[in-house]
Amino acid sequence: MIKDDKGVGYIVATVLTVLVTIVASLVLWGYLTSITEPLNYKWKSVGVKVTADNSNRIELTYIGGKYHQELDRLIITGINSAGLPMRFYSSANVSHSTPSTAVPNLILNNPPVGAIIYTENGTIGKDHITVVAEFKDGSKVVVLDTLV
Repeated sequence: MIKDDKGVGYIVATVLTVLVTIVASLVLWGYLTSITEPLNYKWKSVGVKVTADNSNRIELTYIGGKYHQELDRLIITGINSAGLPMRFYSSANVSHSTPSTAVPNLILNNPPVGAIIYTENGTIGKDHITVVAEFKDGSKVVVLDTLV
């Protein structure tokens, strides 16, 4: 009797490949079904409009948005073209947590829609202004980060 076992190696390789694929699929499925936290994230935001004119006045207007009622405060910072902090002024209908009328890093507590913040020492196209919205739940979102 003649023994022929040339096809056995191919069968074993096929069976091992199928088993490795099944094990890898089960491990990946287990990992993916355990991830749930990032899918429940809720993004909050409000709007701030910025305008600049030829007189070096830069004006920020709080325009509110869906999450206006949840907003605790706006934190406004600016760096001018010389690398120095910009000084901001607020409109009369805004309460802020700093005592002077013109301050760097203006913090507006519960700003009303339409509140205006401005600076008059701007250099058009060279000033960096950032506005961060802080909500009542403690979350913070950058709502404006721009060169004006």
